[in-house]
Amino acid sequence: MIASAKDRAPLGLAALGLALLALALPSAAHVKWFADYAAHPRPVALSQLFSATGLALLLAAFGVTYCAYLLGRGLHRLPLAKWPTDSESMLRFSEWLIRAALVAAVLLCRDHRVILTPELDYNGPLLSAVQLLVVVGAAIDRPGWILPLGIVALFAAGCVQYDLVHMLDYTVFLGAAFFVYAARRHAWGKPWLAYGVLYGATGFSLCWAGIEKLVYPHWAAQVLAQEPALALGFPHELVVPAAAIVEFSVGFFFATQTLPRLCAAVLTVLMVLTSLLFGETELVGHLLFHAVLLTFIVVGRQRPPLLRGHPALRAARFTGAYALALIGLTACYYLFATAPAAPLPAPA
Repeated sequence: MIASAKDRAPLGLAALGLALLALALPSAAHVKWFADYAAHPRPVALSQLFSATGLALLLAAFGVTYCAYLLGRGLHRLPLAKWPTDSESMLRFSEWLIRAALVAAVLLCRDHRVILTPELDYNGPLLSAVQLLVVVGAAIDRPGWILPLGIVALFAAGCVQYDLVHMLDYTVFLGAAFFVYAARRHAWGKPWLAYGVLYGATGFSLCWAGIEKLVYPHWAAQVLAQEPALALGFPHELVVPAAAIVEFSVGFFFATQTLPRLCAAVLTVLMVLTSLLFGETELVGHLLFHAVLLTFIVVGRQRPPLLRGHPALRAARFTGAYALALIGLTACYYLFATAPAAPLPAPA
């Protein structure tokens, strides 16, 4: 059967989305872990964002976002996409998985003398003792507040030692801390609240990291220079903004719980591929992300539809919200970003 023009349009935009994903392998690599970010402390001029390539990618992203909303609406009606029937068991499984990932991440970070991620170096015994207390407390604490409180304390230490803007990439840790605290209390009878915070914090982490790639393209260029295979033969001038937009888009889809299972599965594959290239550093840094993504694959969407009206109109509103989020977060980055702190010197 020959598809009608109405049927071919979404398929064409879906193919465009796959093409963007092919350019987006660097989006799974966290640039600050591998680039000399302190050597380029200032964002590029705002005018440089409005190149012909950037505008073309932006228009493509708007089209893919519009169709993704319609696709998500259709997929959510399938039996496989329905909410788990036993939400309590899913909540227990998710809490166990994310708790285990947090403990393992803190242990690995303590072994590498970093706070929560590979570039957050620290000196002295205090933070190491806090990390050990978090791990031990997680094993013996039945009320379940030591681990989330410890994660918040380590995040705060990162803010003090570096700065808040630097740490906004890692709000996923705060979301995970809240989730394990809420899940231990059965989410107060509202599991959608615990999952919503986790989705929102994870989505914001990815959105902020995507904006970071846009306004600091030289960081991503350093990573591509180290590992040219990430570009898949495409020009770096195309790959860097494409990776940034894809990472922001996936973050926005998580924050709004749009196609969460599909996005989580794709991002997991991309992160596994970058782990093969960058090894232990990438694996340690993304350990919590892998647990969160597996949770999203298992539980799917945990909220009712947010928009009402005709599907085309809802998709247009969703795309408008996407555009506003992209513009707003980019403006915030230029408004609040400061020179990132350099890594601490090694002790004498």
